[in-house]
Amino acid sequence: MRARLIDGRVQGDRAARRRVSRSRLALCVLALATFAGCATRPPPEPPVPESLLLTGYPVWFAADVDRNRDLLRSVFGELETDLEFIERTDRIVGGVRLGTGDPGSSADIAAVATGRYPPGATRFALGMDRTFARQIVRVDGRRRVYYQEREGTFQLAPAGRDLLYLSSGRIAEMLAQRPPAELELDADLYRMLRSVGRPGEPAALIVFEDPGRSVLRPLGLEAPALPLVRLALSLETEPTDRLSFGGTFYFRDERDAALFSRIGRLFMVVFVRSLGLEGAVAQQTRIGVDGTAVRFSGIPVEPRQLLGLVRRLAQEDG
Repeated sequence: MRARLIDGRVQGDRAARRRVSRSRLALCVLALATFAGCATRPPPEPPVPESLLLTGYPVWFAADVDRNRDLLRSVFGELETDLEFIERTDRIVGGVRLGTGDPGSSADIAAVATGRYPPGATRFALGMDRTFARQIVRVDGRRRVYYQEREGTFQLAPAGRDLLYLSSGRIAEMLAQRPPAELELDADLYRMLRSVGRPGEPAALIVFEDPGRSVLRPLGLEAPALPLVRLALSLETEPTDRLSFGGTFYFRDERDAALFSRIGRLFMVVFVRSLGLEGAVAQQTRIGVDGTAVRFSGIPVEPRQLLGLVRRLAQEDG
C-alpha cells in the first residue's frame, strides 16, 4: 500500500499497522474473556479447607495427599477405594463421628477436599456415575446441586473450582453460608489441622477429643484415672522415605502431664501394641514433656501396618 502525505504526516502503512494492532488487541481481550483470566492477573487465592468445616465432631483428621500420593494409592487400593479421588486431591480435612457398631449405625463425616475438580467436568463425571444420583437443594435462597449415593448416605458437592464437599448427610449445612470454622473450633485444634503438610509438620493427623471414651476404651485400655483431654496421632515421612508414627497426649495441667511422663514409656508399649503395631519398638520411642503435652515420636511403621491401623480405628466404637 502506498503512503499518503496528509497535514505533513505520512499515513497509510502506519494506519494499517494501527488497524492490525487494534484487531490483535480485540482478539486478545476476547480470548482472555473467554478463558476468564488474564496473563497479568494474579491467580485466585486457594481456598482454606479448615475454614469451611462443620464443627462439633469428636474426631478430626487432615492429610497432605499431594506429597504422599504413592502411599495413599497403596492404602486406599487395599481398601478398594476409587483411586481417581486420590489422583485429583491435594489435601483433605474433616470431622467424623464413628459408628457405634449397632445394626444400621454408620459413621457421620463432613470433609473438605482441595485439588483438581473443574466444576463442569466434575459434575459430568458424577452425573455419569451410576452409583450417584443428582439432587437439588435450596440453600440461602439459591439452588445448589449435589450428588447422593444411591445405595447409601454418602454425598458429594462441587463447591467451586478445586473444592469438593463430602458428607454423610449434612451436605446442605456445608453448602450454607456460615461463620468460618476457626471462629468456633478450639484455636489449638485449628492450628494443628492447618499445619499438616508444612515443613517439619506431620503428613497426616487424627485428633481425638475425649480420647478415654473415643479411642482408649475401645482399644481395651481402661484408664479412668488418666486425665486426658485430647489425643493426636500423626504420620510423618522420614528423609529416607520411611514412615514414622507418633503423637501427643494432652492433659488438663502440667502436673498431670509430668506424672504421666513417668509411666509414659510403659504405657506406650501397651498402647502401640493395641494399635496393631510392634510393641517392642516403643521402648526406643522418643518421649518428651512440653507443658500440658506429652509427645512421642519415632515409631517406624510399614504401609501394611498403616492399613491395619485404619481398619482398626474405623471399626472401633465411637
